[in-house]
Amino acid sequence: ALEDFEVGAKPLEDVVEFLFFTENAPLQNEVRDLLRAEFGNRGAQNYSILEAIATGHTKLSEISSYVGIPATSVSAFLNALCDYHGIVEKNIPLLRPAAKDTRYAIKNPMFRFWFRFVRPNESSLELGRYELFKQEFKRGFSTYAGREFERLAKEHLISSLKIGRIDFSELGSWWHKDREIDIITLGKDACVWECKWSIVDNRKASDIALSLKENASYAGIRSPKLGLIAREIGNDARDYFDYAVSLGDIIEGKLPYGKRRDA
Repeated sequence: ALEDFEVGAKPLEDVVEFLFFTENAPLQNEVRDLLRAEFGNRGAQNYSILEAIATGHTKLSEISSYVGIPATSVSAFLNALCDYHGIVEKNIPLLRPAAKDTRYAIKNPMFRFWFRFVRPNESSLELGRYELFKQEFKRGFSTYAGREFERLAKEHLISSLKIGRIDFSELGSWWHKDREIDIITLGKDACVWECKWSIVDNRKASDIALSLKENASYAGIRSPKLGLIAREIGNDARDYFDYAVSLGDIIEGKLPYGKRRDA
């Protein structure tokens, strides 16, 4: 039973396997039941669209191609998922609020996980081929975790703002063509931020800092501070940033300065 499974004491892979990838797993049907109550028996297109978004197809054209439905029809479904059902949100780039650059995201974290890993592999699940599930989870987890880590980073910056550790008036992301900035804060502490679900050493830090400067210039942001938020940060890697925040810092509620700030 769920109450007998000590989630906090288990490795992540064991927790995920228990909750989703075993026979009679507690959360295997949870999202399906919630969406059945929301959509009734008319949810096939919505399911496909949500799966498209969860697997990284976030632009209208990408979603349309993934589900095989004309973009005009997909747009109508997306509007309903955003405005009526409240399951999806629209994101537009900071400093470039053009409708054509809109990206879509699933709001609920459990829905994001379910549509990324469970929904695309339901046939294997029905056949009891749980090992295939676990293999897919291992293959896709790093990319999935990177997206979730960026969300966590934004939440941490907002929390830091509320307690006065940083001062900004706007927060968002920016993208244009093949260029992207994970997070931008505008205002007193104008800063461009890179999020990495990885260990960042000195060499990687140098490349990240250079890329941030180039993309900030392209976006029209003059002389911003540079911020890194990563799973782990080597000590020398902090030399390149005004803020250098590790996962451990987030857990402890810290917002450490990098060494560049004092240079």
